[in-house]
Amino acid sequence: MDGDVWFLLGVIAAIAVFSGFIHSAIGFGFGIVAISLMPFVIDARSAHVVVSASSVPMLMMAAWVYREGIEWASLRQSLLGAAIFLPIGLALFETVSLDWLVRGTGLGILVTV
Repeated sequence: MDGDVWFLLGVIAAIAVFSGFIHSAIGFGFGIVAISLMPFVIDARSAHVVVSASSVPMLMMAAWVYREGIEWASLRQSLLGAAIFLPIGLALFETVSLDWLVRGTGLGILVTV
């Protein structure tokens, strides 16, 4: 690996750490911060994949911490929604142009904030 790859990995790691810090400070926001900053260093499609993959350990830790307070009815609804809309979202993710993906991400962040 040459220096540019290490620098890129370092910047991605720094964005992930910064996003994690924001998440720990306010209780949410990892995805919002990371998906907003990652396209500055990598393309938007790759940024979505990196942010999604890096969110898994954090979500697993949160699930473990709150395992005794699970509301099963809410969890079932969430899993049903994910089972229905995740394949649709992945299909759209693969077919939508990068320009519309960036615009949709920006709109999603705007609505969320």
